[in-house]
Amino acid sequence: MTTRATKQKTNSTSEALVGVVDTEAIFQKAVKSAVHTLRTEFDQISNTINSRLDSIEQKLKKQDETAGYSSEIQNIMESVEEIRQQSIDARRATNDAEQYGRRENLRIQGLKVDPGTNCKVAALNLFRRNLNLDVNESDIAMAHIVPRQPQTPTRQQQELTVIVRFRNRNVRNSVIQNRRKLKGTSCSVVEDLTALNVKCLNRVKNNAVIQKTWTWNGIIHAETTSGLHIRVKPYRTVDEAITTATRSSN
Repeated sequence: MTTRATKQKTNSTSEALVGVVDTEAIFQKAVKSAVHTLRTEFDQISNTINSRLDSIEQKLKKQDETAGYSSEIQNIMESVEEIRQQSIDARRATNDAEQYGRRENLRIQGLKVDPGTNCKVAALNLFRRNLNLDVNESDIAMAHIVPRQPQTPTRQQQELTVIVRFRNRNVRNSVIQNRRKLKGTSCSVVEDLTALNVKCLNRVKNNAVIQKTWTWNGIIHAETTSGLHIRVKPYRTVDEAITTATRSSN
């Protein structure tokens, strides 16, 4: 009787675990499908915009050859600027949607994963031992290594970049808030930013008036040498961000 009850309990637990895995797989598939749809729609918008820009450029060339059309040229230039802004808005919207899909993720850079060790186990060990956090295996949905480009020779221990996806947002945030404890080690924890946001962050870091940068929930923050806190978005200059922040503080 006890054996039968134990088997039933084991089967129930197995079915529950399978259910969690299936749910996670469905969620990941839905996210990938949504991002793919957004990218497809953005490509269609970009193609339409580029076609309109080509047409306008052809008109400009013809106008350059003819005198007395300064007002028409001005109208065309205004149309070009309007279309360019629409293109930037579309790219920002696509980038924001992709970043939103990464809101539960973190990247661990420089993590040493022993041969045969699961990435999730390696991440858990880092959180527990180095950050002194009570993170459970159930708090992590998945963890995987980011492929290197180009590939490097295999070593006994490789310092890798691992993406960790959390089920619990509070646990994810606690890791970010305690990452300073990793100072002096080979590891660092950063948010999983889109390629466009990484490019924007690096641009801000290299600006002479910026002394500190960080990200929170995919938003790029910076502090100027005068102590002003600003937020910078892709396709926006640091000077524009400073102007906006100055106006808000006055």
